[in-house]
Amino acid sequence: MAIVTKYKINTELPGWTTEKKLNMLAEKAAAVPENGTIVELGTFCGRSAYSLGSNKLDSVKLVCVDMFPDNFIQILAKDFPGIEHGFGNLDTPYTWQACSYALKDVVNLEYLRTVLPLPSFVQIDLEVDLLFIDTVHNAEGVQSDIDQWFPLLTDNAVVVFDDYCDVFPEYSEIIDKHLLTLDVQNREVYEHALWVQLGKKEENK
Repeated sequence: MAIVTKYKINTELPGWTTEKKLNMLAEKAAAVPENGTIVELGTFCGRSAYSLGSNKLDSVKLVCVDMFPDNFIQILAKDFPGIEHGFGNLDTPYTWQACSYALKDVVNLEYLRTVLPLPSFVQIDLEVDLLFIDTVHNAEGVQSDIDQWFPLLTDNAVVVFDDYCDVFPEYSEIIDKHLLTLDVQNREVYEHALWVQLGKKEENK
């Protein structure tokens, strides 16, 4: 049975993000304040970016960061044999074409086509209100993402780590260790994703 939602999502786009998680991302995007910034690391074909971009305010900027290589499916197939059959008849440039088509109606959208973690020569000047991390799920990868992007977060930013679960214990451990060094208002694991609201908790009066 389909989930009743007030948010605009598209489960027909290629990807693995569940319908419930898409709605959670849409809710977080809708809460970003005027003139804020959302960054997604690991956009793939735009399934989750569609939820972020279609539910944010028009004044909010969405930045999608990924390699968007023409042969992305073939790259995945090296580690996951047969995965290409799960996406139908994908021609080699489909990843970029699918993403740009899926997000064609999203306003205030920027693409950053680069490897992750970012090369040292790539300089980012942003204040990020919502950060969605869905890149390499290992200790080294997530540590690089944290080192490069957390200094850009606003004081009350929301961060969503995808695939926070027992399948990737070293990845989850690095996240937990880093969060211990920060002020965190709230945190919740939802559909194998950890979302965190940064900032000091309000004291009960």
